[in-house]
Amino acid sequence: MKRAVNLFQKVTSFDGLLKATQRAKKACAPSPPLDALLFYVERERECLKLREVLINQSYEPGIYRTFMLFEPKPRLISAAPFVDRVVHHSLCAALAPTLENYAIFDSYACRKGKGLHKAVARCQHFSRRFTVYLKLDIHHYFESIDHQVLKNQLKHRFKEQRVLGLCEQIIDRGAPGSLAGKGLPIGNLTSQHFANYYLSFLDRFIKQDLRCKGYLRYMDDLVLFADDFATLRQFRHEIDDLLTHTLHLKLKERAERLDWVSSGVPFLGLRIYPDRIYFDQGRKRRLLARLRHLNLLDPQDIDDTVLAQAASLYAWADLADSTGLLSSWHQSFRLHDLED
Repeated sequence: MKRAVNLFQKVTSFDGLLKATQRAKKACAPSPPLDALLFYVERERECLKLREVLINQSYEPGIYRTFMLFEPKPRLISAAPFVDRVVHHSLCAALAPTLENYAIFDSYACRKGKGLHKAVARCQHFSRRFTVYLKLDIHHYFESIDHQVLKNQLKHRFKEQRVLGLCEQIIDRGAPGSLAGKGLPIGNLTSQHFANYYLSFLDRFIKQDLRCKGYLRYMDDLVLFADDFATLRQFRHEIDDLLTHTLHLKLKERAERLDWVSSGVPFLGLRIYPDRIYFDQGRKRRLLARLRHLNLLDPQDIDDTVLAQAASLYAWADLADSTGLLSSWHQSFRLHDLED
């Protein structure tokens, strides 16, 4: 595969950094932090300064601000300074076309034209074609990504040393609290793209070497389909071997499922059947709890942030056959008057 050229010029162009600033600010909405507001107000001047720092190779990533999220499970989130987020957006925009060309069709995270809804639809499509499935997950995926393996992978796709050097600076910053040489911080745009690319090697192994005709992946959630359990057990053995010895990862054994598709495929917080899609019980309880919380808010506390949360919940609910749930909530929830 031919490797892209002149990427560093794209990363450091004034126009590219300015557009990256717009995207980074949009990603912070509806409540951007103070450093984002200050950078954005002086964005032309700040982008020129940042461009000079990058070209001179004197750029140094800043210190993460960390906080915990507890839904659906405890996760340490690392928020980079806004100037670093601008660099991340500019870098990812330059790398994305090459990474996209290497991706298989049925990889659905961090890609334009893919996403949750299409992943769920594809999973249901496979459940109608095959009789059994194997659901796999990777143990502490982001925390376990091996820096050297990732750097070597990137060297296979890119040849510009300044681009690789910038990638390595971001990778070497690591995740707060992670082991030396391991882990990407949850919260970085670069982490999402690097983590998705890290498993592209596994994707191609499953499709090309194992010749699995029914396979899809959303980040570290994998589902394989076949017409007999023996085939899937063999696939599982081969995948575990590659993960252990090549990518230095481990399967999360307690999250594995090998079953008939007629029992429903557990994927992305849903139970996907050939003819219907339901929330799993844990996801449904969390969704209803969040809906009740928003519904109890005082009208004066309803702002853009709350409306964005409501829209996000609607989008999640729309993944499943939840017309009754949405209808009953919409009738009782005050926010629907403000959405118009």
